[in-house]
Amino acid sequence: MKIYSVHRYGISQFARVDTFFLPDGRSIPVVTLGEEGRGRKLTYIPVTLTPASRQKWGRDGWCAIEDVTWKFNKKGFVHLWEQDGSPQENEYLIVFLGWIGLRGCNALTDYDGNRLGKETVLAKGIIAQGRDGRMGWGSQWLLRVKVGDRFRYKVSGHLYGEPGSMVIVCSDNGPLLYEEDVYDTLQVFEA
Repeated sequence: MKIYSVHRYGISQFARVDTFFLPDGRSIPVVTLGEEGRGRKLTYIPVTLTPASRQKWGRDGWCAIEDVTWKFNKKGFVHLWEQDGSPQENEYLIVFLGWIGLRGCNALTDYDGNRLGKETVLAKGIIAQGRDGRMGWGSQWLLRVKVGDRFRYKVSGHLYGEPGSMVIVCSDNGPLLYEEDVYDTLQVFEA
């Protein structure tokens, strides 16, 4: 299945795999959500890479993956396996790197405003501002979505001209990110 990243500046058709160093000195490839520190939660999602990606990751300390399979391990945590190409499916994964405004927070719901269930949210990390994480906070997610799903993403705080509400539409070609007022206008013309 395909994997995409949604971040403050748009959508990437891959997920970034970084390096996590274990206490015994070994390193493993991981996708990270959230931040480390007080009032924050850093979540590591281990990734088993193909030989070509593992070589790039070993050389550069990071690589990009586009096609994966996934499952929960015995402890209930997600593990990703990179694969070479994948058939077109009606579902895919999104690494949603949520952001917040200064002294703000964020929220991701389905289009109708309902909380997302465990079948959609596979993993979650927490970001924050301030030394103690109390100035602002928000989440980042690994989502399992189906073609046709729609989500609302709300951001608060000092946004300095950036939009405070977005709509994510899961299309056949990957996620689409709209400002909410643009999406509402688009719905009027498509009706």
